Amino acid sequence: MAKSSSFISSHNRVNGTLYPLFVEPSHLEKLKTFKLRPDDVFLVCYPKSGTHWLMKIVNLIMHNGGDNYVNSTPGREEIMWIEESGKPGLNKVSLDELPDPRLFASHSHYRHTAGGQPNTSPAKYICCARNPKDVAVAFYQHLTKRQGTDDRIEFDLSWDEFVDHFLSGEVSFGSWWEHVPEWWAHRDESNVLFLKYEDMKKDLPTSIKTIADFLGYNIDQDTLQKIAQATTIESMKVNTSLWKEQQFLRKGVVGDWKNHFTPAQSEEMDKAYRKTVEGTGLEFEFD
Repeated sequence: MAKSSSFISSHNRVNGTLYPLFVEPSHLEKLKTFKLRPDDVFLVCYPKSGTHWLMKIVNLIMHNGGDNYVNSTPGREEIMWIEESGKPGLNKVSLDELPDPRLFASHSHYRHTAGGQPNTSPAKYICCARNPKDVAVAFYQHLTKRQGTDDRIEFDLSWDEFVDHFLSGEVSFGSWWEHVPEWWAHRDESNVLFLKYEDMKKDLPTSIKTIADFLGYNIDQDTLQKIAQATTIESMKVNTSLWKEQQFLRKGVVGDWKNHFTPAQSEEMDKAYRKTVEGTGLEFEFD
């Protein structure tokens, strides 16, 4: 099936990667020399792979389990989406004015990270990756839901068309087949933590402890359990007073792809997956 030229034209292409139009190419260029600090933390997940989940977990860890979850409000922001931080009028403070520790969210590839590649950076990076079939379903549902409610989003693809775009990497923020293997290849670097969405679903408290240890926070068992209870997908869907999670959280389950993929689409995705992970040691659960 041919790719949709109208969908592609609704993006900026920077260094071969498609970005939504609200991400300014000039801002991405400036971010290459963005000065980082040792306390900076980046959440660098591919879209629909747990970014908002990690946002809340990390924020609660940093505040010892207390609810201080602020985003998109005038003044100090606890979490900054760094790719769109250059949009005029979006933020009341500049990146350099944010107090430590600065927490950034990003969908960037390893090689395109703000401030330079992580192996030359004083910051810390957490990448949560998810199996590509569930990512594709969640991504499609997300874009479909936001079309018509967010003037920054232009999306008119059918499911069949979107699968073709996903397989070719011609989707917003680029290719899963490049993003995830790049971060996986650097998983042993001291300032990179690579997590799997499926593992977090199976054992959230252990994942929270791993994140806290990586960030240098010593949390007791009671705080750990409090954070775990507050950051289940179910809890985040119910509690919308701190963040409009309902816009970004859907089912949060493993294996929902079975309700959407045709046998042929599943086979094509399996081929791409095997080609991508072959020889890397990277494996995902799909059920």
